[in-house]
Amino acid sequence: AFFTGGTALAVILIATGALAQSAPPRGVTDIVSLLTQYKPDATRSAAAQEILARPVPANALRQNLIAFHRERARVAEELGMAERELQERRLALEAGQGTGEDVRLINELSARERIYGNYANAVTLFERQLRLGGEEQMFLLARLAIVGAESGDLASAKSHFARAETAYRADLSGPQ
Repeated sequence: AFFTGGTALAVILIATGALAQSAPPRGVTDIVSLLTQYKPDATRSAAAQEILARPVPANALRQNLIAFHRERARVAEELGMAERELQERRLALEAGQGTGEDVRLINELSARERIYGNYANAVTLFERQLRLGGEEQMFLLARLAIVGAESGDLASAKSHFARAETAYRADLSGPQ
């Protein structure tokens, strides 16, 4: 079976509508209504802007520099500043080269690149992550298949999906 355990249950619940929520906004008036209800928190916004304005710490340990850029990336994401978020994640990855955090930093950046539609960057990062071997190969290949499908590169999607299936079957059969 393709789906197991909780995944199968979630798929069934979604398919049957058991997890259905209220309908999302459908028109301009619905969206305008939601926007008028939203009141930004000025204090929180000012604190976020202050974090983004902090200078890069001089002579910081690499771990501190990674944490600094990750925090700024998180804040930029909260403020909807996609380019700034990606810039900070790239700087965190640069600071993290060879620290053992490479895989985690690549994973975070590649996921955000994909979400923002930077498919070529996401593919490059996923392939780099595959070479580092930090995450199960099957999942990275599946992500590459998804990126291929999302970007319209169906040949790549099919190829990566076939490789993911092969990795999955190898995992099922256990160590040889």
